[in-house]
Amino acid sequence: MSNVLAVSATAPAKSVTDLIGYSKANPGKLNMASAGVGSINHLIGELFMSRTGASFVHVPYKGAGPAGVDLLSGQVQLIFANLPNVLPYAKAGKVRLLAVASERRDPAIPDVPTFAEAGVKDAVVESWYGLMAPAGTKSEVVKQLQDTLLTVTRDKRFISQLAEQGARPYPGSGADMAQLMEKEGKRWREVIDQARISLD
Repeated sequence: MSNVLAVSATAPAKSVTDLIGYSKANPGKLNMASAGVGSINHLIGELFMSRTGASFVHVPYKGAGPAGVDLLSGQVQLIFANLPNVLPYAKAGKVRLLAVASERRDPAIPDVPTFAEAGVKDAVVESWYGLMAPAGTKSEVVKQLQDTLLTVTRDKRFISQLAEQGARPYPGSGADMAQLMEKEGKRWREVIDQARISLD
């Protein structure tokens, strides 16, 4: 699913360029909410700052719910979030979506530019979920699970329901998942090391 840069309705930015410019001219004035230290919201924010030179004050919450509440109230000015988590608020005019961190615009929000279109390069970040089985699971059981999942992820009704929430299925194999996990692990390790993120 897509991740987006969402700002509160009262934030002093109507575009990514505005946000970056404001953060550079007013250091320490923009608070970036996250669901906690090391959460995907936090990591995307660190990636964004490293790519743009923007500077935000990280405000970690104990979960996405409290972070969202303070975004809506204007206590914090921005969050990098899964689209389904903020789409209803964007439709209601309670938050503004400045950009989507996908290779292409998301069909659920076709007027929102990608990070690349907004001038932020090498910052494609899509959230994903996968189904895993314990090591040693019989190959015929794994195959049955994969076949069932592939059937479901190709179902038009299922695809439509996901699209309404700003998500889409990716019908890949176990090998595809292993490759993705390795690639993602390497990428986020670099971000964590560069930002000196620690859970201590």
